[in-house]
Amino acid sequence: MIKEEQIIRSRRRSIGLEIRPGGKLVVRAPYHVSRDEIDAFIAEKQDWIASHQDKSRKAAGKALDVTATEGSRVPFLGKMLKLGYHREKVMRLADSSAEDGDYYKRAENFTAGLPADDSATLLLPHPGLRAKGIQLITPSEKELLSQNRAMMIYWYRMQAKRLLPVRTAYWAQQMGLDYSRIRISSARTNWGSCNAHSGINFSCFLITLCPRSIDYVIVHELSHIRHLDHSKAFYAEVEKVLPDYRERESGIKEDQWVLEILKD
Repeated sequence: MIKEEQIIRSRRRSIGLEIRPGGKLVVRAPYHVSRDEIDAFIAEKQDWIASHQDKSRKAAGKALDVTATEGSRVPFLGKMLKLGYHREKVMRLADSSAEDGDYYKRAENFTAGLPADDSATLLLPHPGLRAKGIQLITPSEKELLSQNRAMMIYWYRMQAKRLLPVRTAYWAQQMGLDYSRIRISSARTNWGSCNAHSGINFSCFLITLCPRSIDYVIVHELSHIRHLDHSKAFYAEVEKVLPDYRERESGIKEDQWVLEILKD
């Protein structure tokens, strides 16, 4: 029988199962539920667990393909960018498709996210830094990967700080809500959260998802300003704004692998 790796007890009313990246099975159970009841529930759900663990392990393989090496492909706004290097003396993070420096001017609806074709290249500073033709640094392969991972995560954070506040402000206005602040982190446990003081937190990896999924997470967290739980009233609040929220939520579950990318 498949066994759990962690049991989390709380004041919830029923037993729930969670498959985390890599196939880890986590059981969420009420305080009063016995070990035997948990085992019986897991035994009843063996087929469901096995199916979702298989999907999770395949997704983990996708994350490993995002290597931060030259020519690798990394997700952004639901599409894939190809990594390349600047060859000039002045090096900076940029995108080769931005001709006029106004790549994000239509960030409010994401329509300027990527060109219609799939040829966008994200350019990182070249690892062989030079000054007056003299090479200053020749990093090892391990150092190069570490440098590129750090720059990619930095780049995600910068794009998240540009785009997510704009979209959050839009949806907050539509919903008639006020939030206290927005914080962008490199969290890998979830896409976002909302605290009791109406503060919204987003993972920078949210920016890798498609606009429909990003909007769902934003609306989800804003709805917590009125309902801090996941009650029927909470989901009714979400549904008022996004009638197709179940479809969007399902799509996000398929993209959980993105939270595992660019790890050392």
